[in-house]
Amino acid sequence: MNKARLSLGLLDQILSSASNVLVTFAIARVSSVDDFGSISMAIATLTTVMATCRGLLGTPIALSSSHPERIHDEAAHAMVAAALVGLVAGTLAALVGLLVHAPSATYVVALAMPIVLLQDVARYQCIAVGRPRLAVAADGFWAVGSLSLLAVTWLNRDFASALSLLAGWAGLAVVALLVISLPQRLLPRIKGFGRWWADSFHDRVRFGAEVAIGATSSLLMLGTATAIIGTEAAAALRGAGSVLGP
Repeated sequence: MNKARLSLGLLDQILSSASNVLVTFAIARVSSVDDFGSISMAIATLTTVMATCRGLLGTPIALSSSHPERIHDEAAHAMVAAALVGLVAGTLAALVGLLVHAPSATYVVALAMPIVLLQDVARYQCIAVGRPRLAVAADGFWAVGSLSLLAVTWLNRDFASALSLLAGWAGLAVVALLVISLPQRLLPRIKGFGRWWADSFHDRVRFGAEVAIGATSSLLMLGTATAIIGTEAAAALRGAGSVLGP
């Protein structure tokens, strides 16, 4: 049973990453090099924030698996934190996009940040309570939907734009969030949030910082290349990262 849960957890992790990679491929097929570079920076920002939140919020949920009575409370408060982080990060990303005149598709990524972070927290909770099949179902739906978006660009590159592809991807994220959270009756819980955060502040910051160091270094490299060379460099680096990255 433990081996099956471990295998399903690994499968879910693969599916969770696949949706971002697949939509990146789809966008690359319909975008100019400059636009793809700008959108790549937005997606890289999203993945960096998501990786940091996995340490900040996901790791404590996973560590609570030995105390089933605490998991739901932990996840409910973590969803509040995820929504706040997503709103702040998304707003900052949108403001930067306005300053550099980024293509409109980048704002879809900014708007999607809270949804993506909420879905990731719900995924951690689902695995912690021993329901990895539900997580696989939600992330599998999102991945298959993203593959369908890529297939559309194979059939007719002129049929879709980067904006419509990202809007579809964000819509899939909303459905994946509902699929994984509604059966568990998992909703953000504001009551007691301040005490929850204060009680585990140091451990959370440590977990988040450990992950953020590696994730932020990749984003900084991409941003530096963009500032010095241009968005073509971001496009090339993001494309290589999508193909060769872990």
